[in-house]
Amino acid sequence: MTRTVDMVTADQRVVSGEVCGPVTIQIEGFEPVSSEMTFVDMELEGGEYGPLLGSTVLEQAGLAADPVGGRLLKIPHMDLRAASGSAG
Repeated sequence: MTRTVDMVTADQRVVSGEVCGPVTIQIEGFEPVSSEMTFVDMELEGGEYGPLLGSTVLEQAGLAADPVGGRLLKIPHMDLRAASGSAG
């Protein structure tokens, strides 16, 4: 199943993307998850396309981004309080 969506980029451009899914997403070294995936036209960075993972996929996979270390960290458990909006 696919659909087209318009998205706003960080530099305020509006781009179209094709949402496909459900698909299985496998992040190397971690368990696969099922979700939707959006494809957009991208520019090459160093001769390669850089994948961009959204927060939903990271949460589904039980991962968190470490922006300082430039890596993904496994979260030991999901905090259901945060998911329900009653953290604390």
